[in-house]
Amino acid sequence: MKKIIILTFYFGESPWYLDYFIQSCIANKDVDFVFFTDIKGIAVNHQNIKIIEISFNDFKLIIGNHFSFDLDIEQPIKLCDIRPSFGEVFPSLMQSIIDVRIQNQTFILSI
Repeated sequence: MKKIIILTFYFGESPWYLDYFIQSCIANKDVDFVFFTDIKGIAVNHQNIKIIEISFNDFKLIIGNHFSFDLDIEQPIKLCDIRPSFGEVFPSLMQSIIDVRIQNQTFILSI
């Protein structure tokens, strides 16, 4: 079985459908979701969901520090342009999720 980790983000006011999105994530127990957001107080206590509260500017700094060129992103929607790089930018985060799953023996990692 291969492991799926979805790194996603939302910056700004909480959308009306946020609770539905979270319920959808909870229902997909074979997928781990990492949600970067500046929305305060999202209370989720499920093994497959990790909420990382971070400002848009701090998120840009983390990503920008990974590249050897200037990253000029003014709006959160433009983060989609660099989404393919998230695996390279956040490898330790993804490895820690895989390590926790292995320790809890909730899946078998095959490559």
